[in-house]
Amino acid sequence: MKRWIVKGALCASLWVGLSGCMVSSGPLNADEAILGTWSSDESVAVYDISRAADGRLEILGHSTLSGREIMISDVSWDGKVLKFKSYVPATDHRAEREARLINSKTMKAKIFSNGEVYEYVFTKTGQGSTGVSRRPGLDGSNER
Repeated sequence: MKRWIVKGALCASLWVGLSGCMVSSGPLNADEAILGTWSSDESVAVYDISRAADGRLEILGHSTLSGREIMISDVSWDGKVLKFKSYVPATDHRAEREARLINSKTMKAKIFSNGEVYEYVFTKTGQGSTGVSRRPGLDGSNER
């Protein structure tokens, strides 16, 4: 017999104020669901989230508009909220970001930049990769 769980309490903890909750056949494994390539129709940023050999999350980013690398630093993940800082050297654009999973293929992100707050929905467009650190972050936090 298939068990259906309405994740009312889980949805509330993943995104306060979320209207409606997803119905699924089991619990969301957030530590696995966060991994992958994420993009949004509302943003030019694409992020590849992977796990390093030591278990830390690593994020690579780039702009689909310019192709420029988005440098990432101060990555933290508590199983509910992903936080990181981004910086595009060519434009000197800096932002702080917070993202929360809605389900295994959707996350809602808040971007704090220049005194403004923007909200975007990102969808998983690929599985991403795991285990290999490719580029260091702004402060060397992604270095091995």
